[in-house]
Amino acid sequence: MCLKFNCRGLIILLVLVFFTAIVGSVKLNSKRPCNDKSPECLRRTIQSILPKFMTGVPEYGVENMDPFHIDKFEFDFAGNLKGELRDGRARGLKKCIVDSASLTNDVVETVLHCNLTIKGKYKSSGHLLLFTINGNGVTMIKCVNIKIHNVMKLGYEVRADGQKYLTIKETKTDHSYDDGRIMYNMTNLFKGSPETSKIVLEFMNENWHMVAEEFGDPMVNYGVSIVIKNIQDLFKNIPYERFLFADF
Repeated sequence: MCLKFNCRGLIILLVLVFFTAIVGSVKLNSKRPCNDKSPECLRRTIQSILPKFMTGVPEYGVENMDPFHIDKFEFDFAGNLKGELRDGRARGLKKCIVDSASLTNDVVETVLHCNLTIKGKYKSSGHLLLFTINGNGVTMIKCVNIKIHNVMKLGYEVRADGQKYLTIKETKTDHSYDDGRIMYNMTNLFKGSPETSKIVLEFMNENWHMVAEEFGDPMVNYGVSIVIKNIQDLFKNIPYERFLFADF
């Protein structure tokens, strides 16, 4: 997440959280802004519950995700680029715009776009494309107007208490930038050489798409592991039938 952190990890995190919100609101209850199961009603419902859900639902095992705190994330990329992000904060998830949503049988599909900001302290060393990095400073990455599309198939299991609980059978996520982009702001990429640091930072911003694609996988895996934990904790606490009454 540090030097080469991109937005894909947060994208996956966001999509899976949306999925949880869909499950929690798909049946009719008093908190819905509309009273039918149409795609437009589902879209409006997800949009309405998003801010509260992103700030956490501790009674159901869901942690605060906006701001989302990262104590420490270590990365090891191809090209011998290694490092860590410390005291990180990610913001913007609760302000995402839901463009569309639908539920067909056990398949949930969502499309949304977001502006995300990640800040933290970093250390990194190794090779970034054409450059040898030796950095220790502060980073801020802005992910502007990123479009996310997710399709997820749900499943069920009956546990020892005889009740049915939700599971995720499979999921697929893709994203595009369209009119969006990623902007990097990092201090001290090269210790003791502000001129070289400026040159590399300009290169990163001019070639942001290539940088993001080249170094995204570790952050993707990190984001997925955190969200899966939240979803698993939620599912452990609420049988399927009780989602009707879950206070999201």
